[in-house]
Amino acid sequence: NSSLAAFASRRTWAQIKLVVFRDWPDDVLGVEAHGWGPMLFYRWNLKALPLLTAEQDAPEVVKTVLRVARGFRARGTSLVVLLVPEKEQIYRAALPEDVRNSLAHGAAMLAGIQQALEAENVPVVNLMPRFEAETEKGRRLYWRDDTHWNDDGIRVAVEELWPVVEPLLE
Repeated sequence: NSSLAAFASRRTWAQIKLVVFRDWPDDVLGVEAHGWGPMLFYRWNLKALPLLTAEQDAPEVVKTVLRVARGFRARGTSLVVLLVPEKEQIYRAALPEDVRNSLAHGAAMLAGIQQALEAENVPVVNLMPRFEAETEKGRRLYWRDDTHWNDDGIRVAVEELWPVVEPLLE
């Protein structure tokens, strides 16, 4: 059961069940995303993300990040904050309407964190606007069956992050 052949056969069977039979695992929501094909979203994120609000949760995030940033500054180092949207926030249009509507405030949450940190001179890169724009152009940034970025997502993140980080390295 722990051999490479067993691992490969389990992985292959899981992919066949997903693509051919649309047999989604219980902890994910599987949807047919127009133009994207089958996509998986974690049910936990779909439950937790709507509970976060800019008014209630952003100040605590900012407070914690500022404490870390001040600690870095005291040691002569700069902290750059990368705000990363969840896959569910970027591909909201693929989700059922009730879920889609409950995730609509995600951009405001990240923008609120960004604004507060920038007011304290902490460099911030918010990927939400660029990820949304690239997705609207038809570019897939996350793996279909995972919440991680694919190569295009990594490339876009680096394009946004590097102009902020590079000057700090001099």
